[in-house]
Amino acid sequence: MSRTRELLREPWMQRGVRAALAAALAWQVATLLPPALAQYAYYAALGAVIAVHPTVADSAAAAWRTVLAILTGFALAVVVHEVTAPTPLPGALTIALVVALAIVVERWPVLGEHRTWVSFAAVLMFTVGAADPGRYALSYGGLTLLGAVIGVLVTTVLFPPLQLTSAVRRVAAARALLAQHLRDMAGGLRQGEVPSAGEWELSLLHL
Repeated sequence: MSRTRELLREPWMQRGVRAALAAALAWQVATLLPPALAQYAYYAALGAVIAVHPTVADSAAAAWRTVLAILTGFALAVVVHEVTAPTPLPGALTIALVVALAIVVERWPVLGEHRTWVSFAAVLMFTVGAADPGRYALSYGGLTLLGAVIGVLVTTVLFPPLQLTSAVRRVAAARALLAQHLRDMAGGLRQGEVPSAGEWELSLLHL
């Protein structure tokens, strides 16, 4: 049991438990929706995994930025499709144009580290959802948002946020090392052994 408790204090283990639970819950909830949406339940599981981070603030930021990036990519793909559909532009060139524009849009700082979802969603929409953009955007974007909300809720409830396991351990290790050095120095002083300036500096470097 002690080994299990120690393992559950590890940030990577906590994230793994959260992500697994959030994905399962999101998928289960999505399967209860109407069949048109339930068939894409895995999008909800994806959104849940995306939104699971060490803190609630990080989870919420990841959730809305990822969904915003996905919807931006969808919108970009729809615009390019509508503009290029009447032209004889080959499919490969159209895809290249979509990706190039998506990369430019990804420079938008609001999206942060989730910017790459723009190009991913744009290509996905253009190749899979072009026949019915509105339905595909609702299925993918809506279910991803649903999963992301569940991911944020799981992060809030399971293992309280702002885990400082690594920081606590490092502080404890620094305290122990400092205490040991002070004990060594006190012992030396009791015996009349006064360290030289160089030995003082060397001792401080080991802290």
